[in-house]
Amino acid sequence: RSGRIRIKWFKENLGVSGYLFANDAIGVVSQYSDRYLIAWLLNIEMVGVYTLFAQIANALFTLINSSIMQVHRPDVIKLYRIGKLVEAKRQLWHLQIEALGVQAALSIVMVILFNFLAPLLGQPIILEYIPLFWLVMVAWWVKGLNWTYSTRLYAQSYDRFSLSLGVIRAVLIVVLSIA
Repeated sequence: RSGRIRIKWFKENLGVSGYLFANDAIGVVSQYSDRYLIAWLLNIEMVGVYTLFAQIANALFTLINSSIMQVHRPDVIKLYRIGKLVEAKRQLWHLQIEALGVQAALSIVMVILFNFLAPLLGQPIILEYIPLFWLVMVAWWVKGLNWTYSTRLYAQSYDRFSLSLGVIRAVLIVVLSIA
């Protein structure tokens, strides 16, 4: 019957989605916790510099994610789910090469362009931390690698392992933010 809430269905499926939900929650918290750590350890100016760099890197990641990763991800997942592991691994490899190659190339172009555009912002502190921009772009490239590999974990129902990697990722973000 449509329009009726099926409590039994929620009870049966909540346990299955628990790892995915927890992993997603950890991802969201870890994505923004770095800014709070920087504010706590340094100052609000550094939060501004870091946030600018992170927003540029995230915009690039979102472009790659929506135009390449999300387009090919359903095909890769389907191949894993129907047991065509060799073909699935091959397609995942091609997805990683394409997405991460384009992301690396555009990141390099972005960093080069940013060196010319940053002085136009009129914020000398940004110019002092241009090397940090390189590191942020590398970090978001690693995020792309993690995201593409997570496709395999999801497709093969390795939810507990994926959650473990999410916890490790969150700890690394905290440690690297403090360093």
